Formats: sequence, structure tokens, C-alpha cells
Amino acid sequence: MSRLIIPRQLIAQIESHARAELPDECCGMLGGNAPRVTSQHPLRNLSTTPANSYFASPEDIFKAMRRMRLVHEDLLAIYHSHPRGQPSPSPTDIELAYYPQVTYVILALTPEFEARGFTIRGQTVESVEIIIENNECTPWQDTQS
Repeated sequence: MSRLIIPRQLIAQIESHARAELPDECCGMLGGNAPRVTSQHPLRNLSTTPANSYFASPEDIFKAMRRMRLVHEDLLAIYHSHPRGQPSPSPTDIELAYYPQVTYVILALTPEFEARGFTIRGQTVESVEIIIENNECTPWQDTQS
């Protein structure tokens, strides 16, 4: 996937999630039908060093994947923040990129919010264009937890 289309409303929610987790990294998943993202799934960061790494809650991943299946969405992206760094993959991000079919969206919060996308296959990192669209989407309402 060389591009990812994300509604402005979801970008705002992703930014809000990242800022709410400061000074720690946030993490989450984005679902939809390629290349259009239609849902955001924040995940708890269970890392023992959350200020500079993330480890998504397996329970949260399971719930998010179930929600996406229920509405016929695919996992399109995994996102996380670099609260004090650049929006590009770190060596650890590259090493732990276990899903070569998805886009990794990395968020920077300083000096202002920025989201950049990448595919990571082995040691090969390629940019993915993120298109922010003004269309609205309906946020997932978790009524089946």
C-alpha cells in the first residue's frame, strides 16, 4: 500500500490520544478497506519503559481485531508516537515490525503534530503517503466488549 487515506476527524482523535499519553508513547491500530481508514482503535501501552517504547496490550489487540472483523474492516495500520523524537522508524521499530502488510504510522508531537507512514519489510523501510481527507466517518462504538 503506497498511500493511506485518513479522515481529518480520525487524525484529530489520534493526535488527542498521543497527547493524552504524554510523556509516554501511545499506540493503536487503524482499520478500514485499503487505502481508506475508517476506524481508530487505541491500545494500552504495557511497556516497562513507556517513555521510549511501546508494547501493545494483547487483550486490546484481540478486541480491536474482533471489532474490525465485525464491520468487515482490515487492519491497515499500526500507529505509535515518538513524544520527543522524529516521525520516522527507530532501529527498535524496524526490528519489531512484525506485520509487513500494514502501514506503520509514526507520530511526532514537537514542535507540532506530524504523522508519517512507512512500510517495513525486514530492514527495508519505504514511505507511505498519508492523505488527510475532510470526509467524516462514524467512530466505532464499543458495545460488545
